[in-house]
Amino acid sequence: TKYAPAAGVRRGGYVLWDSRPGKPDVILIGTGSELEVVMRAADTLAAEGIGVRVVSLPSWELYDAQDAAYRESVLPAACRARVAVEAGLRLGWERYVGLDGAVIGMDGFGASAPYQKLYEAFGITAEAVVARAKALPWRSAGGWKRCFCCAAPKAWWSWGWVGSVPPERRKNLPEREHNKPFSSDSSRE
Repeated sequence: TKYAPAAGVRRGGYVLWDSRPGKPDVILIGTGSELEVVMRAADTLAAEGIGVRVVSLPSWELYDAQDAAYRESVLPAACRARVAVEAGLRLGWERYVGLDGAVIGMDGFGASAPYQKLYEAFGITAEAVVARAKALPWRSAGGWKRCFCCAAPKAWWSWGWVGSVPPERRKNLPEREHNKPFSSDSSRE
């Protein structure tokens, strides 16, 4: 089967799916109904060759009570590119995505409509998750890097920049300034 057994729910959180063995490039986190959105985004990213891990994290309390080794096996510190998807308030997810990650969800109460309309209005869509994941400063054991000035993926700048990076992403910088890789802490290498 494609997905891990749900037995991991007893531990509050578990790896539901890895697109490939080894450390992931990005981790997508969800619970319950959000996992459908997360999995569609994960499939899209994986089809583009990006190493994706999907984590189901339904109980922060149970997950936080696990030993450090287990928590590291689920959310490895080496991968700081993380996106959590929450159909409710985003509050609290920062603890699991960290400073380099992102949370997609609602900012307040009171919206009332069919869930499909609310998901669209608040950007709780697979397309939004893919876009947010691609916009993160990637960190992983695989060393994904992005261009310092335009955040173009490594594949774009490693082939040479002329004609490969869309002009709108170059931000009108001279050629010598473009195509310099950066790490996720934004220091030039």
